[in-house]
Amino acid sequence: MSEQTLQQKLDSVGNVVDFLRNQQVGPNVYPGVPAEYSNWRNEQRAWSETAVLFLLSLIEMHANEIISAIRQTEIAENQERNVELGVVDQKTFTSQYGISINIPSTYKYAVKNDSFVWLKKDIPSGNTNIMIYKVPFSVIEKNKTIVNNIIVMRDSIGSNYVHGQEPGAFMATEEAYSPYVFTTNFKNKMAFETRGNWEMANDMSGPFL
Repeated sequence: MSEQTLQQKLDSVGNVVDFLRNQQVGPNVYPGVPAEYSNWRNEQRAWSETAVLFLLSLIEMHANEIISAIRQTEIAENQERNVELGVVDQKTFTSQYGISINIPSTYKYAVKNDSFVWLKKDIPSGNTNIMIYKVPFSVIEKNKTIVNNIIVMRDSIGSNYVHGQEPGAFMATEEAYSPYVFTTNFKNKMAFETRGNWEMANDMSGPFL
């Protein structure tokens, strides 16, 4: 019998897929290697239902660490970019408050005196502001009503320095919702982080941190 070419052999079996699927010859056995039987469908299912789920479970398990790392990286990058573009002179912050803070030079002084510093930056939707002042810690912890004390303190600053166009209008904490107050730390020192909304009678409003 003359030898057949590969094409002739393929043509002789008809459907090649059925031919290979129904082979009676068993799998090759390799000494010392346990036998494993699978197919393409099972392998794809394993990747989609086990390997991917395992990856998702790892992400969920370390979600806080991942978010924190991304956030810190973004903060560090923004801080480095601000320094490269220029920052406000530190003398006022160090002499009056004993702190070092890099504020982009795009912020300009709106108010600057011995007890209060207000820097403002115009943006398309209005402006963004940084206000720096200090009060005794006892003002915050008086009678242990921390949230109320912070509101009173903020409103007193608004009444003294941040006025609206309407007579008697000033920046005050929104009355409809109490601000959120969190205990945190900054350079191993306890701090209060406050988030809420401010409003000005018949004028404007916005978030604060």
